[in-house]
Amino acid sequence: MNNKKATTKVKIINAAIKLIALNGFNATTTASIAKEAGISDTIIFKYFRDKQTLLREIVQQAMGQLLDNIDITALVQKVELSKDFPTRDFLKIILMDRFEFMESNFELVKIVLMEMQYNEELMVLVENKLFEKSYEIVDLIEQLIAGKMGITIERARTVLRICFGTVVTFVIQKHLLSVRIDCSMVEKEIDNVLDIIMVSSAQISQSSGGLS
Repeated sequence: MNNKKATTKVKIINAAIKLIALNGFNATTTASIAKEAGISDTIIFKYFRDKQTLLREIVQQAMGQLLDNIDITALVQKVELSKDFPTRDFLKIILMDRFEFMESNFELVKIVLMEMQYNEELMVLVENKLFEKSYEIVDLIEQLIAGKMGITIERARTVLRICFGTVVTFVIQKHLLSVRIDCSMVEKEIDNVLDIIMVSSAQISQSSGGLS
């Protein structure tokens, strides 16, 4: 495939990713994809037999990009560099990093999650390729939280879920509910959540006299 054809195909896929993430697969037409890509709809069928074929290629590309972007080595390095920071600073660094990742990859994540509902092979692939890459680093973060805060692994896991839940909520509000949210608002909310967690942890530790 020459450069011009490759560029056109990429434009089609990128336009489809944007529209499918916004409107869903069934509500997205080849005509709307062509309009978004700035081409005629007949050109789409030079590259894809039908919309289903286009979707399969989008999912494959989405998975490839997500796997490339979920660079656990980079996240491990960030954790290693900040692991000796105070608990609150450590958590904030990790949470802001995950927010930036979700912001950058939201459309791809949404398409993969939507398609997983109907595609068992994709579900297995996500479990094997994405989840497995995350388990080890999540375990490390939980251990660091437990050690820093003087709590059990179980409670460290709860702390992490609360924190990640805040990040996910903001991303959903911004991209699915059209709530106007900027990075400063997210950072402020993360600060508030971390303040509550730190105060609550200190109170629990004082009342129990040790690990909780």
